Amino acid sequence: MATTSVVVCSYTMSRWENLCATLEGLERQSRPPDEILLVADHNRELSHALTSLGVGRVLLHTGARGCAGARNHGWQAANGELVAFLDDDAIPEQDWLERLVAPLEASPSVVATGGWVLPDGGNVAAWYPKELYWVFGCSWAGLEARQTLRNPIGASMAWRRGVLSEVGGFNVAIGHVDNPGGAIGGCEETLAGIQSMALTRGTIVHARDAVVHHYVGPERVGFSYLLHRGWGEGISKWVVRSVSGEPLRDERAHSRRMAAAIATSLVFPRRWRSALFLTAGLGATAAGYLYGCFTLGEVRLEQPESPSQAWKVST
Repeated sequence: MATTSVVVCSYTMSRWENLCATLEGLERQSRPPDEILLVADHNRELSHALTSLGVGRVLLHTGARGCAGARNHGWQAANGELVAFLDDDAIPEQDWLERLVAPLEASPSVVATGGWVLPDGGNVAAWYPKELYWVFGCSWAGLEARQTLRNPIGASMAWRRGVLSEVGGFNVAIGHVDNPGGAIGGCEETLAGIQSMALTRGTIVHARDAVVHHYVGPERVGFSYLLHRGWGEGISKWVVRSVSGEPLRDERAHSRRMAAAIATSLVFPRRWRSALFLTAGLGATAAGYLYGCFTLGEVRLEQPESPSQAWKVST
């Protein structure tokens, strides 16, 4: 049985109650992790508060700010052969870790796994399109039938530590802070997935039965957040496309799925909100992608000496 580490990254005291619920979920696991690492991203108050809990090892991250840099700090400090990542507002079901790492232990060709992420908190309306659940980091319509993935969702994923080391970890240049165009960035998991499979010829398995409940606050289901998030996603996707040279087949397939959902929603007058959000989400993402294409052009990323440092972007 492989040794496992779980990394939980946080940056704000405003999620304290959610974070405590996440840690309680970890303590109830059918397969307890060999270690838990709690990464406080540029927040000493949070670091001290985490230390007072007496749970796992607490790390203060002072490198490149954002999810990617904090996660890099976590896996670099981990001792486990397998490293699982859990968001600070995602509560794992009791068998989450056991099911998440099972494919990694079953086959050496599996480089990573991604779990199933359900929205929690009661703020996602019934009419909100499931095709847009990616906006707030949850599993979206179309993923349920997938056995393998190009990349996992960051809120619930596990990697071989050795593979992360080989690809240089998660790329902080397309993380969540200081992105081109003032955007909410992302896609560091996408690039890591593409690079990992290209390097190893391995696969990323969709661990559909490894479930977490991801809190979605009311601010993340609004129209303005959708536009902002879509814009940032589009820019990040262009960077991934430019750096990796890989065609974005998953995005094209999902765009067709969204277009079909728009057409279906327009047939029923009561679904006008769904049609509006789908159209806006697709349009904002496409606009961000085109902005990246014509403004940034071909992007090159110079790898830093350490994964906790920032990558240099040149165009």
